[in-house]
Amino acid sequence: MLSNELITKMILMVLIPFIFVVVITPYIMKIAEQVGAVDIPRGRHIHNKPTPKLGGLGIFLGYLLGYMIFGTPSSQMNSILIGSFIILLTGIIDDIIELKPSIKFAGQLMAALVIAIYGGI
Repeated sequence: MLSNELITKMILMVLIPFIFVVVITPYIMKIAEQVGAVDIPRGRHIHNKPTPKLGGLGIFLGYLLGYMIFGTPSSQMNSILIGSFIILLTGIIDDIIELKPSIKFAGQLMAALVIAIYGGI
């Protein structure tokens, strides 16, 4: 059986980053508009007005906050942080200036290699 203390910690591990992401998202949307990271509606889009991108930034910051509060440092976690930061940078650049698929793939491959080699996973 799980103790009440463990259940409370697990709930907080989900709830605190979630609330943080909900609070920070409007600010990230404003930043996205300022730097031109918006999705302009075209043929296949569902939305009919420009929509801010950079959603990955909010999710990464929520993940980072959760790790800072509840995480246990290790080489595996450090490799995941570095790899996810590489993915974040690739995504932000792609949101602002559309990258070629080969460049995006190179960023994803680099992130995976960091996790596999440095993290020993």
